[in-house]
Amino acid sequence: MRAAFECVQGAGYFMQVPGMFHRNFTDTPNWTPLASWPDVTRTIDAMPAHEIVNAYSLAFFDRHLRAGPTNLIDASSSLFPEVILETKRGS
Repeated sequence: MRAAFECVQGAGYFMQVPGMFHRNFTDTPNWTPLASWPDVTRTIDAMPAHEIVNAYSLAFFDRHLRAGPTNLIDASSSLFPEVILETKRGS
């Protein structure tokens, strides 16, 4: 993912959440308790992970589909201090 972000020519976002694995960015942890097995999800609980993904997804769509203001994807947020967000501005 890092390599793909580094190759982005225009605007882009790279989001990391310590304790989250790729499947935490889906609804999989909410579907089955088997999702807590190693290498399926990581150490973050399903509900906080879901709240983070939902908030950032909505902020992204508010910005890029509605052309509305949102501070969540502009810089670090006190709402989710665990989120590490890097942005690239398009030229």
